[in-house]
Amino acid sequence: PVPQSNSSFLNPPPWGPPRLLLPPPPTLTTTDLLIVGAGLSGLSLALEVLRRDPTTRLLVLDAAGVGAGATGHSTGMLTPGVGQDLVGQRRRWGAVRTAEVYRLSLAAVRGAAALIEREQLDCQLQLGGQLITARGPSGRQRVTATAAVLAELDLPGQLLDDAALAERLRLPAALRAPGEGPAALFLPVAGTLHPLALAKGLAARVEALGGRLARGRVARLGEGWVELSDGRRLQAARVALAAGGLPERLGVQR
Repeated sequence: PVPQSNSSFLNPPPWGPPRLLLPPPPTLTTTDLLIVGAGLSGLSLALEVLRRDPTTRLLVLDAAGVGAGATGHSTGMLTPGVGQDLVGQRRRWGAVRTAEVYRLSLAAVRGAAALIEREQLDCQLQLGGQLITARGPSGRQRVTATAAVLAELDLPGQLLDDAALAERLRLPAALRAPGEGPAALFLPVAGTLHPLALAKGLAARVEALGGRLARGRVARLGEGWVELSDGRRLQAARVALAAGGLPERLGVQR
């Protein structure tokens, strides 16, 4: 049975039910690394640490379950960039910083694909690229401007006219952008995957390597300790926060 008070039960991830019933943490726990959050960030960190040093005493803590937060509610798109406003970022940050950030995001896409292949995780990964299609004349102008910045910064991207877009994607007449100029921008380093399946696969690898996953809601944290909502205190040499909006509630981002 699933607790009725659990917010993830009331608002389940669209990808399917998360692994809600994690075991509670031991009464007294001392670990080398305690990771708060059993989503893609926390679990991939846990796996990387254990691959580098299998002797690490590691605990992943989550209030709801594996992938119950942003991971299980994401679109499943594995794409480069920070948002879609590359032109605005070029204006605010300058060419060097914008190119650096975008290249880091390209490395993240490739790194995720390499991790999935290395660990043989069944998460429906398909690296077919990303199409950003124009919606009307202003959309054509936006994809043209974005492509110009990509070209200036020597970043991958290809403009497609109406005929080239039609070869890749069949759009209904109502969605075809009127006007002159490029109809779409193709980003080759991108794809899709099943994020909750990926999270569950990562969790299984972490447990197979000796890491522990447990249920618990963090109320407070300090230097070398985490206090749960039930009053229990867990000791850890290091604490990593990978729980989406949780760090803001704990006041550690001020």
